Amino acid sequence: MLGDLLKRLGALLFTLLSMALAVLAILYLLPAAHKARTASSSSPSESPHAPSSGACYDVQARKSPQDPWYGEIVSTLAPGERFLIPRNLAQKKGAGQTLLTMQYDGKEVAKIAFGTDDVPYFVNAFFVDFSPEPIRHVWEAQRKLRLRLRYELDSRHFPGRREVWQTSAQTFRSLRGDCEDLAIFLADWLATQGYDARVAVGTHGRDGHAWVVLFLKGQAFLIEATSRRPARLYPLAAMLPKYHPVAMFNRDTFWVNTGSPLTTDYVGKRWRKRSTFVRFPEPVRFFAP
Repeated sequence: MLGDLLKRLGALLFTLLSMALAVLAILYLLPAAHKARTASSSSPSESPHAPSSGACYDVQARKSPQDPWYGEIVSTLAPGERFLIPRNLAQKKGAGQTLLTMQYDGKEVAKIAFGTDDVPYFVNAFFVDFSPEPIRHVWEAQRKLRLRLRYELDSRHFPGRREVWQTSAQTFRSLRGDCEDLAIFLADWLATQGYDARVAVGTHGRDGHAWVVLFLKGQAFLIEATSRRPARLYPLAAMLPKYHPVAMFNRDTFWVNTGSPLTTDYVGKRWRKRSTFVRFPEPVRFFAP
């Protein structure tokens, strides 16, 4: 009789102890889970960030021989003509707050963004052949970017300004940037090592975004420059349908997606080369404070 009572009491105590341990475990894990959820909800891929390609300010391309900025474009739509950014663009209300579109005969031929000096440039100009060091493997650049640079919205990096683009060299010196800054830095670095790397702009989910597309051995790979995850393998672009590209560019060329942005195809006929960027020998005000 006494033995049975002791066994029941022991079982009850074991049950109570197990329940107490379970409660303690829950109390310990809840703050960590909340912290992880908070960090995830504020990650670069989920937060609103530049470039806001959904609201472009259309600029009609015009030939202008005076007061050129850093370069000009030669469009495939108008062979033999060269176009500069309109001189009065910097004075247009709201122009410096978004990614701009230059058109010729109603068709997109280039995109324009404002630099740290509050001057408008063709997006190709932000490639400056910058390489912090040689790399032996293609994945090394993204790994070193992840370790050295941090993601930061333009509104925090440049108070009072919503959309500011940095060159690859400026991003490296400041050790921070948003999606297009990190993408340009990574693509420029890979390009200096002989890789065909381009920056794609469009949307990810509902937000404007920029990422890197690497063309290697007949395949298109997508590199998320804002990612903090270590990786030695890049995913095929065809496996990532949440990225919706509208345009791509590198140091010299600008391509437009003439089809639907709901695509994972970066090499098909939908992509049309629309302009070639021609650099001037010396930059004009580009590195001014």
